[in-house]
Amino acid sequence: VAPRAQGPGMAKLSWNAVDPGGYGDEAASDPVAGYRVYVGPSPEQLRLEASIDDPRATGYVVRNLPRGTWYYTVTTYTALGIESERPPPVAKTIR
Repeated sequence: VAPRAQGPGMAKLSWNAVDPGGYGDEAASDPVAGYRVYVGPSPEQLRLEASIDDPRATGYVVRNLPRGTWYYTVTTYTALGIESERPPPVAKTIR
């Protein structure tokens, strides 16, 4: 997969930290370990931008975005690597 083109824009993403306890019955043995940030030129073309290995993190800055509309979503993942479902992406236009 080719890297995206570089540009003048940036997007500051923020979210509420989740309870690092994990999911369901496995919560004690599989706590939330961090977040994955996905970015793309359309909701159907999101690619992994960053993995953040800190369950207390509440933000990330996407840098060097080319002009145009970009879509973003953030997931959580657990210590065992189980990733949450992707929420619907949000969009920001870089001018």
